[in-house]
Amino acid sequence: MAIYSLRLTPIGKTTQQRPYTAAAHVRYIARPGAASHVMAARMPENKGRAQRWLRAAEKADRKNARVADKLVIALPKELTLEQNIALVRTFADTLTKGRASWFSAIHARGKDRHNPHLHLLVRDHDVQTGERVVMFSAGPKEARARAAKGKTLPTTLHAIRELWEKSANEALEAAGRSERIDRRRLAAQGITRAAQVHEGPNIRAMHRRGHRPRSRDRLVRKRPGRQQGVRTVRYAEIDRGQTRAEYNDALRASARASAMVARVQARPTAVERAIPRQLDAFAAEARTTPLHQVAALQPSAYVHAMTDSAADLNKELASMHEAFGVARGLLQTSFAQDFRAPGDVVEALLSHADEFGAEHAVERLCEDPRAFGETDKDGGYFRERREELAATLSALIDRHDALDLAQLRAEASAKRGGGTREIHIQGELFAIDIDARGLLSAERVEVREEQKGETRSLAEMMVRTLDTPRAEPLSEQEREQERKR
Repeated sequence: MAIYSLRLTPIGKTTQQRPYTAAAHVRYIARPGAASHVMAARMPENKGRAQRWLRAAEKADRKNARVADKLVIALPKELTLEQNIALVRTFADTLTKGRASWFSAIHARGKDRHNPHLHLLVRDHDVQTGERVVMFSAGPKEARARAAKGKTLPTTLHAIRELWEKSANEALEAAGRSERIDRRRLAAQGITRAAQVHEGPNIRAMHRRGHRPRSRDRLVRKRPGRQQGVRTVRYAEIDRGQTRAEYNDALRASARASAMVARVQARPTAVERAIPRQLDAFAAEARTTPLHQVAALQPSAYVHAMTDSAADLNKELASMHEAFGVARGLLQTSFAQDFRAPGDVVEALLSHADEFGAEHAVERLCEDPRAFGETDKDGGYFRERREELAATLSALIDRHDALDLAQLRAEASAKRGGGTREIHIQGELFAIDIDARGLLSAERVEVREEQKGETRSLAEMMVRTLDTPRAEPLSEQEREQERKR
């Protein structure tokens, strides 16, 4: 369904890591392998000419100028490419008031076909007068000064978020769709669940490759107006041993458990023999189970219907996993004599290549090898092997892309397959009809622990806990208070 996601990042002449970052960003977002459609207004639409135009503009800017601002916005999946193109053009022209320059690229194919999004670069200068239009860089002090003089107020981030919400919802309504997006926080929308954290394609790709990211402390600059210097953000303490993907998986598992309880309570006739008196106890237990202890549903709790095509796809996936492992091993072996931890170097290269491409990742390695790991080699040593490293990394990425496509085909085949799954609820065997989305009672089956000889509770069969102990169930008095609340 349509989701709301908007991220704004400035590109400053003194704060950018390298000169001409805006031009490099255009080259990245408009690359043929990712961009489904490219368009611009009041600046060249051609990728090469747009880069030269931005380079010339940055040269003419003062030394502390704000070169451009880039936005990444999630596009409604319910709209066609042509409808999203019209939506983007309307939003960009409204934001810039038809006076400032902008360049955009829609990513909606390949690995982004299930995650359509927009890359929008805005150079906030009136093409006629050179004055700011959106005024991204205006702070509270400047806003008050302009208000006192009766001038046009700056466009705040809140106003930009509101403008995108309005534009996207109008486009969905015009397309005859009932879906809507909402910029407000979950609490303001009346939704009680916890918000998920952003993972990003790099983190998901690392998990698919079997690599678990590690939290590291990070030095960041303090905000302007505060004491000068840097501060240390201790992410290892913040994350509490979990990756972003694991945290989101825990949230989804908790939500599934709550949803199952709600469905069972709403349909008592479907569980006449499922000991309904214990449903309240499970609901309380599901609410009090700490999120960091909840994991995904155990595969052993289900019986999946398998088809010949699914079996063939699984064989293909296994073969591709092996091919990817071989390619990764070759690249890791090539770094064995150069780095202390060659596996971490490969992961860093793959993450960089996922975002900027294989050639850019190898170039970054040649410029600063110590940014990838501990080594006594200089950039010249790796520059001599540049072509070999680029070819090996490109082959590894190609195998990973093929693996992603096969995985998507397997998931699509499983969804089309339909069928039933079986789950035990308080010793009762139920069949979940995937096509009808119903819960059907089957023969009574006692489910007991092999070692303890105890009947499992519904919570134990729907979630599994990690090494930390689970929360204790609520007492009768606490349950009564929860019901009243």
